[in-house]
Amino acid sequence: MCEIMENLLNESRNEGRMEGRIEAEQNMVIRLVQKGRSLTDIIDATDWSQEQILAFLQSKNIQLAQ
Repeated sequence: MCEIMENLLNESRNEGRMEGRIEAEQNMVIRLVQKGRSLTDIIDATDWSQEQILAFLQSKNIQLAQ
């Protein structure tokens, strides 16, 4: 029984880490856009695809500087 609980705790921690990493990357994208960085710079910094970045920015109503 202890092993089952330990596995559940580990799964929960891993999910929390993944959520934290995603949130950190999203915040980085927002900061880079606010600093006027290009789409290419953001792709390089995050390893997200162009489609992922544009979809995320659209979901937040944020536009890249032209």
